[in-house]
Amino acid sequence: MCFAVILSGCDNGGGESVSAPSPIISSKPVSSSQSVSSPAESTENGISSESPESGISSEPPVISEPIEQTNVFNLIRDLRNEVNIRFDGNKATVYGKDSDLNIQWISIDYGDDDEPEKNGNNFTCTLSVSLRKDGFVNLWLITESGYTYSYRMKYNAAEKSLSFVVPMGSIQQNNKVTENSPILAPALVKRYVTTKENGDVNAILGKIRSLSDEICKGLDSDYDKLRAISRWVSDNIYYDYPAHDAGIPEECLSLEYMLDKHSSVCGGYANMTSALCAAQGIKCYNIKGHALQGDETYDEAHGSAAYHEWNYAVIDGRVIWIDSGWNSYNYFRSNGTYDYNGIGFKYFDIGIEAFSQNHMCDSAEYRDFYRLLE
Repeated sequence: MCFAVILSGCDNGGGESVSAPSPIISSKPVSSSQSVSSPAESTENGISSESPESGISSEPPVISEPIEQTNVFNLIRDLRNEVNIRFDGNKATVYGKDSDLNIQWISIDYGDDDEPEKNGNNFTCTLSVSLRKDGFVNLWLITESGYTYSYRMKYNAAEKSLSFVVPMGSIQQNNKVTENSPILAPALVKRYVTTKENGDVNAILGKIRSLSDEICKGLDSDYDKLRAISRWVSDNIYYDYPAHDAGIPEECLSLEYMLDKHSSVCGGYANMTSALCAAQGIKCYNIKGHALQGDETYDEAHGSAAYHEWNYAVIDGRVIWIDSGWNSYNYFRSNGTYDYNGIGFKYFDIGIEAFSQNHMCDSAEYRDFYRLLE
């Protein structure tokens, strides 16, 4: 039994159309059933119906490589939605906690599919695959809402074994940018608050601080606050197609614009995430890079990879990768409607190997928003 969820890419959104949000953003809870695949995963959706006897239809790209680490990988590290994978020959055991993911089915291309065994919020599922020749396969996590998360693996026919793969060089490059991320000059930070000459920085940052305090009310740990902030941004900011179609004007990345419009593009999602974190004293950095599709390798030109922005935060010395934009499935359409379709959970505290399958960092910076008030 196989499940295939077909989405039509970044423009997909079959959710309810809602009226424009009020100018001052209000926090609302995220339903535990609103698990969706990220817009950037559109090329991954849909499981091939080709018979396992035929094997993989094309030779595997030579530009991808297995990760030479242990046979256990943390796909999602958030303890509320922890997902790990362990390889043993041609078997893959997926296990963890799915407090919000609500995983209903797990499937692997050209192999098994099954309902995970659950004990409270803990789950486990072991699947196997067998092919006649080397090839790439996807692991699919199908959630209660019917959307999927997928992860890329490689099958070695001679050894009858599975391994986790990422584009070559992406892990090294992503780790490198966290080693020395500069502090952005105040004059440049101000442009991310307001692009208006008479923009009131104090008032805008005051609203951000109040909003951040509301989101984090009752939370004690920085980690819980970071999770709440990331989810709020994914849930309340809508991808701005009019701004995208207009060539992404600078103002759409500003906090002032998002407080007013509730919409932006990837750079705005990342900017709002870091600003709300700054109000809580959480070090959250802005990353500029590329979204990798397929099995590209890293090079200076990045091939056909698309420009993208996201964040990483540091809590208790640990780097936490976040993509609030890719966890959002909400859209502000060119006809002026706001389509709400919920959020996903894959791109909060995602493991470095899984993150590096489709993210390549170019540079990172820290925006010290509240230094502007000194």
